[in-house]
Amino acid sequence: MLLNTKVIPIEYNEQTKRKAQQIKRVIEKNPEFFKVFLKGDKISLIDEKNPLYIKKGQSILSCLDTISAFDATGFLKDRYTTTPEEILYYWASRYYGIGEYQNKENRLRKMTGIYDYFHTMEDYQGLYNYLNSDEKEQVEEDVFTWLESTYRYHLLNYLLVQQLPLLSRDVFSKFEIDEKEGIAWFQNLSRKVLEELNPVDEELKITYPISRKETITLFREFLMQIDPTLELLYQGISMEFNHDLVTSKDNSRVKNIKSIQESPNKAMVTFTKSREKIVYVPWTNTLQDIYSLVHEFFHYIEESNSNIYQSDNPICEIAPIFFELLLLDFLKEKGYPEEEVEKLRQNREIDTLNDSQNLLSYMQFLETINSSRPVTPKKEEEVIREYDAMEDLSEDIKDQIIEATCDEQCESLIDDPFYIIDIMKYTLAYYYANIALEKEQSGVSMIPSMITLAKDVEKLPPREILKKTGLIEIGKVYRKETT
Repeated sequence: MLLNTKVIPIEYNEQTKRKAQQIKRVIEKNPEFFKVFLKGDKISLIDEKNPLYIKKGQSILSCLDTISAFDATGFLKDRYTTTPEEILYYWASRYYGIGEYQNKENRLRKMTGIYDYFHTMEDYQGLYNYLNSDEKEQVEEDVFTWLESTYRYHLLNYLLVQQLPLLSRDVFSKFEIDEKEGIAWFQNLSRKVLEELNPVDEELKITYPISRKETITLFREFLMQIDPTLELLYQGISMEFNHDLVTSKDNSRVKNIKSIQESPNKAMVTFTKSREKIVYVPWTNTLQDIYSLVHEFFHYIEESNSNIYQSDNPICEIAPIFFELLLLDFLKEKGYPEEEVEKLRQNREIDTLNDSQNLLSYMQFLETINSSRPVTPKKEEEVIREYDAMEDLSEDIKDQIIEATCDEQCESLIDDPFYIIDIMKYTLAYYYANIALEKEQSGVSMIPSMITLAKDVEKLPPREILKKTGLIEIGKVYRKETT
């Protein structure tokens, strides 16, 4: 006996009649899919020689061409993708070159994104052609474009939700404030910094020549000027003599340090595998060297007084930025051209402006997330309007700007899960370093307090350290601080 379906007839007998009816229901629920993936003229429940013979206990999905029964089961659900945030997270990682599909789990996620695309488009022939093709790159690019467009805000919300416990653990708890208070306070802080900074041009290249010997001499003179006890000078000379100062990525001590090899032009304090401190300042033989050296030296001081890696401390950038800014007046006093010295300040302001704008955006988004509401294109537009005029642009251009901004923010958080914490540290540091600098220039001696801050940065909670150094008034409630 034959049972006709919209796709292919089913051969059965009285014993298999019920199963034939079940198979008919499965096929006719998704007839277009089975027309493509079910290759043959007839399904048989009784003829073992038939190419589409289905024995007892076997599923029709086991007879499909190219696609597995497991994948087909998921594909035929009403909605294939149940966690689009996770799928796009890995797809975006691959696209941006941040992650590679080197393990089974990630390869499966890649295929999930591809299946989701063809499932949504109901393009079963397209999926069949893709699975049977040796040239898949163009299809994968088209799929990514669709995934990015479809799930960009799913991804942003997913990434922001992951940020809340991270910020609570590494920042808010250290200031003894909860998520709501912390988000509000950093919004306020970023707005204050943006009010203080004027829009500036793109970063300036530092080219004013200065030799290594001159840089080291200036460095030592600066330490003697700010610390008459000469303790800092002793630590600076020890840093040099112990070979803790490294100026080339090819130095044998840093060849195996991943952070240096990946960012050879970025000054940093880091550690060897044996936990030896390294002050890495890539030498340029320009005025940039003394500026970078002073900044990283105060990270070195922070590290010397703690067993904890200071990048985990939300106030670890205050002393380094204070002393790099103090250095500018020292360089002018030594006769270096003011316009060249001011390039260093301008570059710091450019970095701070970018950090503060991004921080404000993220804090506004996190405020939305913390209120159990998702970030939407409308919210994105509100945030952009706060510091970019969009009134004169066409709707198409606005949409492109909003989408590009969302994609950039997703990329930043995929590339570096600690990105928000980093821009928090630098925005906060610039704000308080300038308060300390203004006090110093008005006659209040802040240098000893800022040296103490560097030495004691891990000995007290951040709030207490800021009070101790005179940056927050004693007794003032931190979240309402408006100094």
